[in-house]
Amino acid sequence: MTKNYGLNVRNGFVTLCACIVGLLIVGPSYSQDFQKVPIMLKASEVIPKDWLKGPNYTIKEAISNDGVVSTYELDTSYGPVKVESTVLL
Repeated sequence: MTKNYGLNVRNGFVTLCACIVGLLIVGPSYSQDFQKVPIMLKASEVIPKDWLKGPNYTIKEAISNDGVVSTYELDTSYGPVKVESTVLL
């Protein structure tokens, strides 16, 4: 009985090592490179054209996005303004 237990442990260890080696070889080939933040977008491609300019403001073309929230820079008659979120425009 002791001999079988030792054999099972050794077989389990060999199987575990083979799985780890397989993951190290195959794993990186299936990973996808993500775009690094900040992601730079163009205002004219993201928001409606009639929002780009109003009587008291102009939205700058460059938009910074962290993967979730877009940050807009506006030139207003009151000075520069940063707006974090399309909803707040």
